Amino acid sequence: MKMPFIKMHGLGNNYVYLDLFKQDYDEPIYTQLAIDISNVNTGIGSDGLILICPSKVADVGMRIFNKDGTEGQNCGNGLRCVAKYVYENNLVTGNVFQIETKAAIVTAEVFEGNGNIHEVTVDMGPPLLKRSQVPMNGSDDANVIDEPFQVADQVLRVTALFLGNPHAVFFVDSIEDAPLYELGSRITEDARFPDRVNVEFVEGVSETVINFRVWGRG
Repeated sequence: MKMPFIKMHGLGNNYVYLDLFKQDYDEPIYTQLAIDISNVNTGIGSDGLILICPSKVADVGMRIFNKDGTEGQNCGNGLRCVAKYVYENNLVTGNVFQIETKAAIVTAEVFEGNGNIHEVTVDMGPPLLKRSQVPMNGSDDANVIDEPFQVADQVLRVTALFLGNPHAVFFVDSIEDAPLYELGSRITEDARFPDRVNVEFVEGVSETVINFRVWGRG
């Protein structure tokens, strides 16, 4: 099967995109397709597969499949790429429009100057902090902010939230010393997060600058 695709990245977070306004495919193929095309040795190489598709409740829709074939709920970088594509290809009218994701309907805005798009912003909505919203096991109504979190032989402090996807955030003094590779997969698969979780280590540089490293679920 020949399948036209687009490859785009936001901040290096790269995906293969299929335009389902032009060609639709059978639903069962997407899980295995995401696995196959993401392989850097035998496929195209990417962080996953994103479908740009019609929507009954928004201007356009977006579905995301991680490189392990699981379907994700949302992706900020992916949304910005979708917004750029649908605007440039006249799939939306105006520079402010809505995109339906599995998690929510979000508003995107495209900024154009001298015939080029120089910025795309997406309103991801407010973060959800309650433990049941992340979700994370424990008291449903409690916020998870700077809470002790033991993993392996270390005790870290976690702030957990949902912003289209579940996130576990750990603030560190030095991003270079963050145990991303040592603990990233352990935290992602930790039983305290029933839907698994994206893991971020964050170093505050100033009031307006942070350094961070991510271990993404999927």
